[in-house]
Amino acid sequence: MKRTFLFFLFCLMTSCALGASIGGYVGDAPNVELQVSIDGQTILGERELEKLSLSATEAELRTAFDQNIIRLVRGQSVQLTVEMVERNGTRSNVMANPALFYEAVGKDTLSVSKEGLVTALPESSGSTLGQLLVLYNTPEKSGFNYIYFDIDPGK
Repeated sequence: MKRTFLFFLFCLMTSCALGASIGGYVGDAPNVELQVSIDGQTILGERELEKLSLSATEAELRTAFDQNIIRLVRGQSVQLTVEMVERNGTRSNVMANPALFYEAVGKDTLSVSKEGLVTALPESSGSTLGQLLVLYNTPEKSGFNYIYFDIDPGK
């Protein structure tokens, strides 16, 4: 688990540096939050953990990360649900919105459909750690989040 947490810390530093430029429009900066859930349970992604890191101890941050990493066995799938949370607190399900994109970081570990079905690749000999970018981007609203996966190679 220590390796997984160190992977998270590296990714956190990298995406914080890229956060203001992740959108595709001139002058774009994240102005909405994306909240990811699986089966009704909210998953704290990198954006939430980044905020937590400002006030939590390393042990508290490690616990929060460990509780929110998604554990899958190779070949197993989970369905994501994504809500956009605007600054005024308005929430909306953006699953059917064409402005929502997913990108598996390290394509040898995870695949993701446009409907948000994430699958741990069954025949991969690659990493057992996965990261998924969830991105919403229009000229008016943009936001992103990363969620993490721990892939059990199984038997």
